[in-house]
Amino acid sequence: MTGAWRKEAALALGWLAAAVIAGLLLGRLFEALFLAVLVYFAWHLANAVLLYRRLHGAAFAQAPHAWGLWGDIQRELTRLEQTRRDFVSNASHELRTPLTVLRGYLDLIHEDALAGKDLRSWQEPLGDMRLQTVRMEDIVNDMLTLARLESESARAEWEVVDVPALLERIARQADSLSGGSHHIRLDITPRLFLRGQPNELQSIFSNLIINAVRHTPPGSKITVSWVPGGDGARFAVSDNGPGIPASDIPRLTERFYRVDVGRSRASGGTGLGLAIVKHALDRHESRLEIESAVGAGTTFSCLFPSRRTLLQDRQGA
Repeated sequence: MTGAWRKEAALALGWLAAAVIAGLLLGRLFEALFLAVLVYFAWHLANAVLLYRRLHGAAFAQAPHAWGLWGDIQRELTRLEQTRRDFVSNASHELRTPLTVLRGYLDLIHEDALAGKDLRSWQEPLGDMRLQTVRMEDIVNDMLTLARLESESARAEWEVVDVPALLERIARQADSLSGGSHHIRLDITPRLFLRGQPNELQSIFSNLIINAVRHTPPGSKITVSWVPGGDGARFAVSDNGPGIPASDIPRLTERFYRVDVGRSRASGGTGLGLAIVKHALDRHESRLEIESAVGAGTTFSCLFPSRRTLLQDRQGA
């Protein structure tokens, strides 16, 4: 909103200057200034009333377009409303698929039970139903995590986090998920710690590492690095997988956006992981960089500022 306030200040100064010039030319400076201030505040009052009506659901289609600060506020409200609609639509779509599978199986089981049939043959479908419920649970949990990140204060708490130990633990989990079919290499600076929120940092690191396992074929090489870099520290996950088209990279942090929808769902992703990474990094005053080329692999990098990093022995954390 800083740009809107600057534009509003420039508009007010321009309006005041015009009133001064008109007042001097007409020889009625005081009256011109009084009229200018009156019109200026009357216009803003009218826009405030229109904005209030809009927020409370009144008819707004025929209202005149506001200018300056009010116009920016209305555009921002429109954008937020569209974002909300998109989120609800995407979330509904993501949950509809597993719910459809569950409903279909349950209807068939119900029919067999009423007919007195042996239900032991449903062992495999029951396993599929369980996977679908786990998927829905993951989606809901990620949605709640995103909502919490957006609603909390702008900056994360300053708690010292043993990043090397955290990354080693996540790497073991990723290797277990992979079943040993990926080559995961660690390049970690032993005494490089971070000030931040432990759960949010774990979400950042685990999402990026697990994504590398899920979205690269068996036999792929994955390098996890945590080193001093630039003015702070750099966490990066690199792989030699299929890569990402350049046109998709700017949209990767959007909620539910997927490069390959079918493959992402089959791998168990919710489509919210990178959105969580972006919001958690914002709260740590950090940023995400993505480098990729089709057929040449992908690197996700998180750049943390120096005020968030420190070097110390683990015993001193």
